[in-house]
Amino acid sequence: MRPFGQHFLIDEQVVHCLVNQLSDQQNKFVIEIGAGKGFITKHLIQNGFKVLAYEIDEKVANELRENIKSNNLEVCVRDFLNVSYEKLPTLNCCVGSIPYQISSLLIRKIISLSFQKAVLIVQKEFADKLIALPSMKKYTFISVLAQSFYNIKKVCNISKNSFSPPPKVDSAIIVMNRKKQVPELDRYTLFLRKLFTSPNKIARNVANFPLNFQYEILEKRVRDLSVDEIIEFYKNLRSD
Repeated sequence: MRPFGQHFLIDEQVVHCLVNQLSDQQNKFVIEIGAGKGFITKHLIQNGFKVLAYEIDEKVANELRENIKSNNLEVCVRDFLNVSYEKLPTLNCCVGSIPYQISSLLIRKIISLSFQKAVLIVQKEFADKLIALPSMKKYTFISVLAQSFYNIKKVCNISKNSFSPPPKVDSAIIVMNRKKQVPELDRYTLFLRKLFTSPNKIARNVANFPLNFQYEILEKRVRDLSVDEIIEFYKNLRSD
């Protein structure tokens, strides 16, 4: 394994599937998170995209520059988690194969930067959390946070053998499209964290809801609440 826990994609079919998810992008500019040696980057450029590639590992970033010499590629050696809104030329679309250990942090970063679309390779277990529905075991804080800001679908599962070195688990491609109406991130995140400290409790016992709020919803367990119901809770609490 390389520094920073990197597993590099080597499967042509997978990268073609990923790039195909960008067929609706009229603005042919994409930000790549964790570009590695440029396997995905190369295919993006071949399909007419200009790429701003972020790579935290300077040695790997230098390999990327050597592997792809193109005017349509800019490489930035920096941790994407520390990138500010003002430093990004566009927030239309981002792609990347992201490490499991910081997946939740990167999802929140993508939310905070207001990307309109994200096409990501994540570990399969994490993908299943992002698309989980109420009452499912994997329906957690990160499920609701991500689904509150994005419509999310899992495109396909990816074998561990599609990477070098192969990770211990399989991965998946997910596509996230920004919703038009979203809550304010920081306060909403605090609200969700409080709510999901006790996911098996009845909703009315976890937070102070308005007296005139829908009684039948208040009697649900937190983990049985839909994203829309949770957002409705949040809006009512803030206006109460």
